[in-house]
Amino acid sequence: MGTYTAQILIGTEHQNHGGIIPSFVLYLSENSKPAWILLPHGINAGGCPKYQKIVWIPTVKNMLEDALLMISINILRDKEIVEMANRIFGEACSDVNNTLYLYNYENLSQLYKKSRDLESNYKLVITALDNSTILNQLNILEKYKFYVEVCVPVYIRSYSAWSKKITIKGNLDGFIV
Repeated sequence: MGTYTAQILIGTEHQNHGGIIPSFVLYLSENSKPAWILLPHGINAGGCPKYQKIVWIPTVKNMLEDALLMISINILRDKEIVEMANRIFGEACSDVNNTLYLYNYENLSQLYKKSRDLESNYKLVITALDNSTILNQLNILEKYKFYVEVCVPVYIRSYSAWSKKITIKGNLDGFIV
């Protein structure tokens, strides 16, 4: 079974106080077959059939960009990108009970480009944990118009079942925001 190595909160930023008012959450499960799992959050989680769990199996090379594409198609719902996705993915794109395997499709670059051009008032808070594949893909965010905040590990204390030792990476000395 995979473990969650990243989370993306999708919502709006408070105009005076920053932070996020989340409407959706995306989880990245890795360590077996990777999967992005999109769920409604907050007021959208109240059983509205319009927003149900959606699962995409991403490409490894563009794992973070696949998540951004997932947001563009399923949350922003721009008419052009939805039509384009329906042409490429067919029924798999609109069936929320289906798992979409992105590595089965060759023409994702057109969708990525269209997704990058979309205007959005959404804010993303991306938390990438240690060893998450997307840690090496964060620079793609510069090509998108989302408001974004990225959270990465600065201090990790963990236990290794193999060595039976606690390991520490990073430090909190002088860590001031």
